[in-house]
Amino acid sequence: MIKKCSYVKIANNRRYDLVALHDAGLSLVESCVELLNSEWPRSHSARLHSLKKSNDSLPVCFALVEVDVCTQSSSTVGHSRIIKVVGQPDSVLIESVVVPKCRRGEGIGRILMELTETCCKKLGFTTIYLSTKDKERFYSHLGYSVCNPVVNTIGAQMQSNLGTDDNGVSYQNSLISNSITNCENSEVQKPLPTSVPTPPPSAPTPPVPPPPPPTINQSPITFQVWMKKDV
Repeated sequence: MIKKCSYVKIANNRRYDLVALHDAGLSLVESCVELLNSEWPRSHSARLHSLKKSNDSLPVCFALVEVDVCTQSSSTVGHSRIIKVVGQPDSVLIESVVVPKCRRGEGIGRILMELTETCCKKLGFTTIYLSTKDKERFYSHLGYSVCNPVVNTIGAQMQSNLGTDDNGVSYQNSLISNSITNCENSEVQKPLPTSVPTPPPSAPTPPVPPPPPPTINQSPITFQVWMKKDV
């Protein structure tokens, strides 16, 4: 099992180590919990439970550690995870790729992917898959091309939200409530006594125009893009 891959970036005297979390200390695991939850919020216990599933036979969770070669100080600057692809023993799926927001644009994402791919190759995998919603261009520059999905569940490819009013009530419930209220407040005209002359009918009152339809804030539909690369 590959426990660590290293990449030396001479330009700024930094070394980048990709470390398997099940071979790392608790402090490194905790740093990955914080990093992942900053991007995809979950409870601390649920995230920690997920990371502790890392093992030699996959899935494997990796932490990217940046080490100053002069002072030997270090910090966690990335995370990735590899899992098996069902029905394809020579293939692997990379997921949960993340770099701290304050460190993006420095080339760390490319280093993270290159080291993760190196570990995949050393484990004997020849094809790597991944999925993304908004980083297709980034992965294309790394040699990935669009392909068909390779997992069984893709229900999260489309997302849409029904807007709510100021009180947090869905517009559908609000419209139903307004309709009931209008019916309850409408007045039923009672017949006049027979002893009183009935006044001549007046011109019909024009109906009250309906209220304008509510504005529904709907987020754009986002599709999951699947990509692959032969290594």
